[in-house]
Amino acid sequence: MRDLEKIKNIYDKIKSVIPKRYKYEGKQFIDFIKRNDLGFTFETLESWKDYLIKKDYKARTINKYLLVGKNAFKAVFSANEDHFTVSQKNEIDRALSEIKRVKEPKVNNILSRILSKEEIELFIKLCKNTEIALMLEFLYCTGCRVSEMLNIKQKDLEQIEPKIYSIRILGKGLKERYTYISMELLVRIKEFFNNTEYLFQYKGRRRSRSYVSMNIKRLCTKLIGKNNISAHILRHSFCTQSLENGLSLEHVRIMAGHSDIQTTSKYYSHIIVKQSQFLNVNNILHAT
Repeated sequence: MRDLEKIKNIYDKIKSVIPKRYKYEGKQFIDFIKRNDLGFTFETLESWKDYLIKKDYKARTINKYLLVGKNAFKAVFSANEDHFTVSQKNEIDRALSEIKRVKEPKVNNILSRILSKEEIELFIKLCKNTEIALMLEFLYCTGCRVSEMLNIKQKDLEQIEPKIYSIRILGKGLKERYTYISMELLVRIKEFFNNTEYLFQYKGRRRSRSYVSMNIKRLCTKLIGKNNISAHILRHSFCTQSLENGLSLEHVRIMAGHSDIQTTSKYYSHIIVKQSQFLNVNNILHAT
């Protein structure tokens, strides 16, 4: 069945119903249909989904592309119902209902991408982009989200010990919390960025979250051979290292800005178990 060819200007119709912000994704979808000579069927959306998964995109990205395809099907179907038989309509309805969102990766998949201290040190040593190297080091040492880091102002910094500064962070929902940074790292950041208002502002320009994430991902692949590393993995790495170094789950929850300890536990409970087992073994050894 090739119902796409039966509808006049089908590609223009698809293009016209896709929002401008999804222009690129829409073009990819149309090109995919043309390239594979696909029809207006369940198999088209299924093939589109399989294609996206093989591209090794994040679940969030796959779902965005998939949503573009489904919405294009809905819009064209609604505008051209007279072109389809009852059985064809049923097939399209099935396609729209059965193509489910791709689930986020399991926690174990995320933890398999955690960066070690040695990998961070290697990245910093090899990276010629000082701006990105400093941002990566800051994210790893503080557990901040990229958006939180980019919004830090000079006035949010306060020296609390000779070699330690606290940083006021406004997280999700404008919830306030504090994280900490060594004076040595802060001095290097200030010397490079040299700003009066925002801590991270390069030559008077504030970087976007996508710029930071894209460069961290690209350079992790190039410099240390780690694929599909997002900037957010540095936050997971911070929490993992903190727990392995003996901080409590509650302490890490506060520093990460999780409103519920269940969120922290969901990702890192295996570390707590390993740590407690290690401590129990030590207690037994000392007792004997």
